[in-house]
Amino acid sequence: MPDRTERFTTDDAAAYIREQHKRRCSSGYLMKLRCLGKGPTFYRCNGQVVYEQADLDQWAANPSVSGPFNKSCQARDNSKQERRLAKTGEVAVA
Repeated sequence: MPDRTERFTTDDAAAYIREQHKRRCSSGYLMKLRCLGKGPTFYRCNGQVVYEQADLDQWAANPSVSGPFNKSCQARDNSKQERRLAKTGEVAVA
């Protein structure tokens, strides 16, 4: 039988960190951390971001440890920059 772990939405994850770990945390802060490639490890299930309880506990105990980088946020930011450069005719500098 597979091991069942409690999963949280972003709002519920922020509430869990506030209540269980007595740390200031909001859903907006978790969203920002995801786009920066920091924060607790998260997963995408059917287009929805979810956090597992064990990952939240691990991150809350040591916030300097980050989960995997969210490549979709970087890809979105890069595509915005590419569209802007294409409109203005500028050349991207690497």
